[in-house]
Amino acid sequence: MSDDFAARLLRHLSVHDVVGVAGTSRLVGPSWIIAGQPYIHGCIVHRHGTPLNFECYGPPTVRAQAVDGVFFAARREVCEAVPFDVASFDGFHHYDLDFSYRAFSAGFDIAVPWDILIIHDSGGRYDSRWQLYADRFIAKHRGSLPPWQPHQPSWSTIQFGCVDEVVRLQRQMIAGRTPSPDIGGGDKPASSVSLNTEWLSALSELPVCLPQSAWLGHIPFLFLLIRLMRPGLFVELGVDFGASYLAACEASRRDRTGTRCVGVDTWLGDEHAGHRNGTKVFQALSRFVGGNYPGAALMRSTFDAAVMEFEDDTIDLLHIDGLHTYEAVKHDFETWRPKLSKRAVVLLHDTRVWTQGFGVWRFLAELREPYWTFEFAHSFGLGMVGVGSAPNDDLKEFMNFVSQSPTHAQAMRAACENAAMSMVNRVVERDRNMGPAAPAVAAGLVLTWQPPHPTKPVSRNEPCPCGSGKRYKHCHGRLA
Repeated sequence: MSDDFAARLLRHLSVHDVVGVAGTSRLVGPSWIIAGQPYIHGCIVHRHGTPLNFECYGPPTVRAQAVDGVFFAARREVCEAVPFDVASFDGFHHYDLDFSYRAFSAGFDIAVPWDILIIHDSGGRYDSRWQLYADRFIAKHRGSLPPWQPHQPSWSTIQFGCVDEVVRLQRQMIAGRTPSPDIGGGDKPASSVSLNTEWLSALSELPVCLPQSAWLGHIPFLFLLIRLMRPGLFVELGVDFGASYLAACEASRRDRTGTRCVGVDTWLGDEHAGHRNGTKVFQALSRFVGGNYPGAALMRSTFDAAVMEFEDDTIDLLHIDGLHTYEAVKHDFETWRPKLSKRAVVLLHDTRVWTQGFGVWRFLAELREPYWTFEFAHSFGLGMVGVGSAPNDDLKEFMNFVSQSPTHAQAMRAACENAAMSMVNRVVERDRNMGPAAPAVAAGLVLTWQPPHPTKPVSRNEPCPCGSGKRYKHCHGRLA
């Protein structure tokens, strides 16, 4: 239903492995929709004559577990790693759930955005054939599906007379100019909770650029957190391309918080991010930071060596995003703990990644008993840990709000996730309008790992120019 459908899809596939228009973040059985609220996502227009039925199942998500086969797209390497099971699902049903759930289980990233809208002319067939494949699906995945209590899922349906009316509502939802439809799921749905207008204002801020990162979905919340805390010192362990670090610098500049932002990294990568020589990225970031944020600094160092450069009780906001094993993140937290102030907050990324040796989720679970914590599930998960015993009043108001009830917590999570989904399109549109005057373009900032000779094609079987040691097709060739 969008003229730029292909461009939107390619944009999503540049940062996600599988993209669908409807799905669930908690698959519990042979149908994605039976998970109910708040685990179903996406929107579809169903047309059975007139009127058009716009069905909104739930907010967008970048951590879906399965998607509906009405429409989805996957990167080539996903299909190579997780081929369709044509022996078990050779018909119309359940091939979609099986493929996407196995992709999720293999560690691939699955997103359900709001800005790809389709018209579905079929009502589906829940007959004996559907039940046959449903039984096969359950038998195949019985050991990995969580327990589920039968209930009637709910979602919102709005009737429209023409396509233009649907597209107008969709654009308003993406831009955040209108609340999402009431999607049920309790006596008081999250969409009925009013958020502080100052918080919403902070969530609508745009970063100067969007470097390649799995952290993009949390940038709106970081703008809000900087505004609430007004930290004197922000330290980031693991800068990489600088997505979160540059956002913190920009948030501090706009809100005039006087925050000193320090980023620590070796720019050599690790077993999770990939090993590489990041000298060019470090140099480009240093030039950009030096020219735009006079009080900020980048330290090319290991975390253990850098900690000696900071006084005790001085860091108000610490972001830990280095090696993601349980042992590594626990070591980083304990090593830097004496440096945290009495109002300190610690951010831990990748709390919703359970494969490839990631253990942040496990360490966050241990921190829930001694500290106040809050977690976002989207964009691979972000844990917020209130380490300090004396948060300032604005932060305390936020903490009390999200702790008031599950509905309030879900309202905040949805607001941050929705803001992130619209942010990408808004930044792309802004930079397109600004052209060469866009901040990152004008500064020549490196946003991705580029081959040293961009005019010379790199064979897919050659070593990747980033220095990871992998073949180009298995490394940054997958982003080409």
